[in-house]
Parts: sequence; C-alpha cells; structure tokens
Amino acid sequence: MIQSRYGWTDEIIHGLLFSRFAQLVSLLSEVRREEAEEKFTLAAFVGWQMGAGGNKTFGQYLKHLLPDLPGEPIQPAKPQKRQDEILSRMNIKAKRVKKS
Repeated sequence: MIQSRYGWTDEIIHGLLFSRFAQLVSLLSEVRREEAEEKFTLAAFVGWQMGAGGNKTFGQYLKHLLPDLPGEPIQPAKPQKRQDEILSRMNIKAKRVKKS
C-alpha cells in the first residue's frame, strides 16, 4: 500500500521503525477512507443532478443513501489544510516557502 502510493522501495519501508510504520499505515487507511467517501459523495451528487433524488435536496438525498452519515454532506477540505493535517499526524512540521 505504501510502496504503490508513494513509490518507496523495500529498503525504505524496512528501514522504518515499527511505530513509524504503524503510524503510516493508520494514516493511509484514514486517507483512503476519506478519499472513498469523497468519491461516493461526488458520484451521489452527479446522480442527484441527473434527477435521481426526485424533489429531495442534495443533503436529503445523500442522507437517504448513507443513513449513518452524520450532519451535512462531506465538504472537500482545502488542499493546504489537508496537507497540514496529514503532516501533523505524522509529526512533521510543514516548511513554508515565502512568496516574493
């Protein structure tokens, strides 16, 4: 999973501490779950736009498809915020490049 996503070699993976490896696996599992939810939401939106939801709002239609979904439909995170969240989970401090 890590190798295919990031192109890491066996040597890199085997060189990780187990605790670091476990963090990466946990993080990647969460990221894959979030990506799957986002893809499902986008597919549901296309279906709703084509009339599959009848007279329901998109939120109602999505709630009908996923009754366990809490609150409002999933909104895609801003890319920078998402990157910061991922880096913080990995205990890596983001380095900002100053724009001139």
